[in-house]
Amino acid sequence: MKTTFETRCGMSPRIHELTIDGPLYKFVRENKPSGIIPCGYIGIGIWLVDSCGDECIAAWSFGDSWDKAARHCINYSESGRAFIRKGGRRWYLDEALRIAA
Repeated sequence: MKTTFETRCGMSPRIHELTIDGPLYKFVRENKPSGIIPCGYIGIGIWLVDSCGDECIAAWSFGDSWDKAARHCINYSESGRAFIRKGGRRWYLDEALRIAA
């Protein structure tokens, strides 16, 4: 993420370094996720894009489809664990189940 005074202070929209061709909902339909974080009957799919190290795409899974895909900044806890915030909660990336190619 490119940080400027305006983006840090909330005076302008966030500038994403993660760019893909087309809308996010088509990207998550056409590509397999890098990993899935299970949580009961739902889960979160994580797509890590090679060109950007500090952002990823995450979407809710309610069975056989993906919903509410969005770009997320990868943050780190004090102990060094990588996580994203989705739905008002921290989702740690080391808990994701890796998807076989």
